[in-house]
Amino acid sequence: MGDIDRVDARALIGVLGEWSSGVGPLYRQLASAISDAIDRGDLPPGARLPSERAIADALPAARGTVVAASGLLVEAGLIVRRQGSGTTVAGTTRADRPSLAAGIRAQALTGRALRRGTAAVALGLSVLDDASSLPDWAFDVDAVTMERAGRKHGYAPLGIDALRDRVADLLTERGVASSVEEIAITLGAQHGIALAAEVLAEAGTRVAIEDPTYPGAIDVYSRAGLAFAPVDADLGGTEPASLRRALAAGDVGVVHLSPQCASPTGVVTVAARRPEIVDVLDATDTWLVEDAALEFLAPPDDHGYLAALRPARTVLVGTTSKVLWGGLRVGWVRAPRSVIERIGRFRAAHDLGSPIAPQVTALRLLDDLADVAEQRRVEAAARRRYLRDRILALVPDATIAVPDGGLSLWIGGADGHRLVAEAATVGLDILAGRVCSVTDGQPDRVRVSAWAPAAVLDEAARRFAVAWHATRSDD
Repeated sequence: MGDIDRVDARALIGVLGEWSSGVGPLYRQLASAISDAIDRGDLPPGARLPSERAIADALPAARGTVVAASGLLVEAGLIVRRQGSGTTVAGTTRADRPSLAAGIRAQALTGRALRRGTAAVALGLSVLDDASSLPDWAFDVDAVTMERAGRKHGYAPLGIDALRDRVADLLTERGVASSVEEIAITLGAQHGIALAAEVLAEAGTRVAIEDPTYPGAIDVYSRAGLAFAPVDADLGGTEPASLRRALAAGDVGVVHLSPQCASPTGVVTVAARRPEIVDVLDATDTWLVEDAALEFLAPPDDHGYLAALRPARTVLVGTTSKVLWGGLRVGWVRAPRSVIERIGRFRAAHDLGSPIAPQVTALRLLDDLADVAEQRRVEAAARRRYLRDRILALVPDATIAVPDGGLSLWIGGADGHRLVAEAATVGLDILAGRVCSVTDGQPDRVRVSAWAPAAVLDEAARRFAVAWHATRSDD
């Protein structure tokens, strides 16, 4: 390739323009700007790009931002890395590639589906992938039962009445007085968050959200056109003072918090902070999206939902996917009746509601939810401890706080993106911490799922140690 095909850093910056003026983490904005430049023809197929260090110096930006953006572009098939030849623009068109705006989590899910049969130890997705402990009878749904539940025609934008009523009873038992008119059935928690963003948020405003947070929430709010106001959290959960500062800065339309069990840290917000958090929210009358997706994988929470303290301005999101099985895809939203009505109108226009058969299955399983949740909680805690002990035995300088709940470990102490890349070379799939950040932060963190049998966790710890030590080989 001749020099005419080489793009120097100054020229690249020139074609990117005001790349950091959009919404979302900087690395995603940078990746989108480079994607747009490729579409315009400013970066033609075969063009050799500057090194990541040279780009970082020219922007200027943190090198980790450039590395993360490059990772997205490689995953999307826009650029190609070749040992000894550098990085070049691939010869693809927009029709050939996934949308960068879909987010890293969506790309990871679709990428894994396309790469079936991979031998990697896959711990990059924090999912409950075991349906074997669920009773077979729950999935044996006959046509008559489905017709009765779905009022013959099967269209139920808000969900079948029996399941809505059962969820209302469940939440009432757990401290949030609820009626069937305040419940909408969803395709899991991610869908519930998306519906909340659709009916509550205005494009161009900001969402105050914990950093780090659930990567799926970042995807949802980014696609809704919202910018982010990061809120700090520690081992005690959401910091009320940080939330107050985020709201004082203005232009926040929605707050997204996970007090029952945060993702990816597994932290449960302590009881003493919850009334103060509510006071901060009430002072601005801001809508709260309370993400309770992981509540059944944490110790029994006697502190109560924030929704119990401010039901008129809270959308509570729950799911069966993190306690029964990821593939069941049945969740719920509890919100004021006016919000539920807006959700119903939106779903009637877009998808006519969730399928009936999974709802009937979920309805049957909810009767045994307490017993199943206890089993899952105990097993998840045992697996988290097991993987933590195995990793620390091989990598004693790793930082791994004991999580209160969840399916994963939040591990610090190494360059996260480099660790992910090294892990991939030895067949271990894990998630970089930056993917969980709305500020392009968490550079020294990775998330590793612990929901796997002991033999798989043993092998994962071995491969993790190999990757970890490879990141230190030239330090």
